[in-house]
Amino acid sequence: MTNLKIASGETHFETKLRPIGNATGTTISNKVLEEAGLKAGDDVRISVSDNAVKIEKIDSKKDRVKRLHQYSKMRFTKVYEELAK
Repeated sequence: MTNLKIASGETHFETKLRPIGNATGTTISNKVLEEAGLKAGDDVRISVSDNAVKIEKIDSKKDRVKRLHQYSKMRFTKVYEELAK
């Protein structure tokens, strides 16, 4: 694994993807995890966009509140609009 420090302060590294049972995985150095505020055992969300994989720590309580807000906004938009009149 090669760490590359970029001027903007981002840390990049190169590694290989390896087969793990019926899945594929890799290792992430402790330094990179520390810089990302992550540690072994954390719950994370993995998303893919524009050929990039993003790993984010999930704050369970904050995430539940955010999802509830998004759901209520989607589900009750018309009700909120009527109440605002």
